Amino acid sequence: MPDTFQWFLLAVIAFGSIITNLLLTQAFRITPSSIIAPFLYLQIIGSTIMGYYIFNQLPSSQTIFGHVLSY
Repeated sequence: MPDTFQWFLLAVIAFGSIITNLLLTQAFRITPSSIIAPFLYLQIIGSTIMGYYIFNQLPSSQTIFGHVLSY
């Protein structure tokens, strides 16, 4: 069972996810998709870079192939 600090972290993650989804929904409502789509593709590259620097995880050949296909 999670302790108090872990419950706090879970609540922060949940709150951040809710806010992110609300803001993304609003962005798609008021902005053309052609403007937002490049930022969504940058999430793939950004998560790969963060995985490398934070978790010391090298991208696999499938990940690199997916990056090439996304552009």
